[in-house]
Amino acid sequence: MLDRLISQKPNAATLVYEGIVMFTKNNTKHWRDTLSPEKRALVMELARKSKRFQKEQYIERKAEIRRKRAEKMVVAKEEKEKLEIKERIQKEDLMEKIEEYGGLWKTAEMVDEKL
Repeated sequence: MLDRLISQKPNAATLVYEGIVMFTKNNTKHWRDTLSPEKRALVMELARKSKRFQKEQYIERKAEIRRKRAEKMVVAKEEKEKLEIKERIQKEDLMEKIEEYGGLWKTAEMVDEKL
């Protein structure tokens, strides 16, 4: 359902998609139609008044998701840098050990000579 909505309404906000999916899956229309006219008017008025609050909640939730994603990226970057440092240190240690044994042996003659 979400894929179809995205293809039909590509410029809609996520909040719109959520509203449409919830309206459909919760059978809101059927429930609303069973209300008395007075009760329906009251419910619709409450819905209109709560619109601003719901939009603020949506914005806060979206900001929290972005903040968590940014934190995750920072942690991943730090882990990558630590791994690169560790690999560089290991490589330097290996190069020091190779130098202890006379450096890199590039030809067969050098191997024979060093052995």
